Amino acid sequence: MSSRKENCYPIMHFAPDYGWLNDPNGLVYHDGIFELYYQSNPNGVEWDDMTWGHARSTDLIHWEELEPVLYPDENGMMYSGCGLRNDRGELGLPKDALLFPYTAAGFDEGLSNPYFTIRLAYSTDGGASLIKRGDKLLQEMAPDNRDPKVFWHEESKAYVLVLWIEKNDFGIFRSENMQNFELSQRITLEGGFECPDLFELPVIGDDGNVSEKRWVFWAADGMYFVGDFDGYKFTPTQDKKQAYFITTLPYAAQTWSGDPKGRVIQIPWLRTKCVYNQTTSAMGIPRELTLKKAGGDYVIRHGIPEEISSRVQPVSELTKGESSYISKDSALFLELNDPSESVIKLYESGKNEPFVTMSYNSKTGVFSVSDGVVSDFMIIGRNRKDRVTIVYDRGIIELTTGDDTILQMTDLPHLRSIECNRISFESGEGNLKVGMIY
Repeated sequence: MSSRKENCYPIMHFAPDYGWLNDPNGLVYHDGIFELYYQSNPNGVEWDDMTWGHARSTDLIHWEELEPVLYPDENGMMYSGCGLRNDRGELGLPKDALLFPYTAAGFDEGLSNPYFTIRLAYSTDGGASLIKRGDKLLQEMAPDNRDPKVFWHEESKAYVLVLWIEKNDFGIFRSENMQNFELSQRITLEGGFECPDLFELPVIGDDGNVSEKRWVFWAADGMYFVGDFDGYKFTPTQDKKQAYFITTLPYAAQTWSGDPKGRVIQIPWLRTKCVYNQTTSAMGIPRELTLKKAGGDYVIRHGIPEEISSRVQPVSELTKGESSYISKDSALFLELNDPSESVIKLYESGKNEPFVTMSYNSKTGVFSVSDGVVSDFMIIGRNRKDRVTIVYDRGIIELTTGDDTILQMTDLPHLRSIECNRISFESGEGNLKVGMIY
C-alpha cells in the first residue's frame, strides 16, 4: 500500500492504514496464510465502534490489510474471539470452513440483550468474509463474560473453550460438536484478567531437545500459570504466576491455531500512541513460544519464528568504534554479544548527531533508549554476558536476552518518520551483528 511508506508506518509491526487497533482476534493458519483479525475502530483513531478488522500474511512480516469482517449489530459491538479450522466438519459446514467464536458486547440497554454473549461466525471463502450464526455457544456466566478461545483437545475428544467470567475468574467449557458448551471448571487465577488462552508447550532442555511438555494458562496482561490439563480441569503446578511482559506496552496476546508444524506462535497488541492522527496502536512481532526450566520453575521463552529469522539479511559485524551503512526502508535486527557497557547509535542520512542512542549499564542492569530528549529504560539484569537481540522498527524496539526468557518493548512514536541510514557501535566489550529486515 503506497500510503504506508508515505506515512512512515513501521516496517514489520502491523498497523492499519487508518483507525484504532487493539486485541488480536481470530488467529488461524490455513493454506499457507496466517489470518490476523483484530479489534478495530475503522471510523476514528480512538476506541469506539468495535469491529473486526482483517489482515493476512504468508511470512509474518508483510501484512495485507483487507476489509473489515464483523460489524456491530443488534447484539452489540464485536469484541474479542478466536479462529480455528473446521477439520471435523461440524455444524453442517465443509471441512475447509473456518470457525470464529466471538463476543457480542451487548452492554447498551437499548439492545435486545444487554449482556455480553458468546456467538459464532464462519467463513467458507478462506476467511475473506465472515457469516454470523444466530445461536449462542453457551449461557452467560456474568454480565461482561468475554473473549472465548477454542481448541480441539484430542486426548479427551472434545472442543475446549476458555473464557473470562469476572474479576480473576475464568471458565473452562467443553463440547463434542462445537455447540452448547458446558462448564467443566470455574477457576480463580490471582492477577489474571480477560483474554485467556490455554496451550501446551514443549520444554526445551539445555541440549536443545524437547524433554517434556507442560500446559500454560494465559491472561491478557501477560500473567501466565504453568500446570496440567486433562481436558476438563487446569491444575497449576507452580506456586506462583509468571510475568511474560515486563513492560506495559504489550497486552491481550493470542496464539494462532492450525500451525502445520505444531508450533505455538503468539502476537500481542502494542498500546502505542496515535501517530499523524492516522492510526493508533500496532501489533507486536509474532513470537514462537516454548518453555525452559530455570531454578525449579518453568518460564516461557519467546523466540523469533523461522519465517522471520530466515529473512534477516546480514550486513556487517562490528566491534568497538566501527560503523556500517544500511539500506533505508528496513527494520534493524541486531545481535549484541556480551552487552557490557555497550553504546549503539543510529543516524539519519546526512546527519552527524544520532537520532537514537541505546546503551547498557552492567552495574544497574538497565538498557536505556534515548533520542536526547525522551528516554526509556528496560531492565535486563546486572552483569549480563550473554547475547541480546534487538529489533528496531521506526521507533518500536523489542529486546530479548540470549535465552529468550526476558522480553522488553518500548516505543518512541515521534521517530516513525526517521529512516536509519547508519549504525555505529561506539563502545562495548563484545561485537554487534547488524542485519536488515524489509
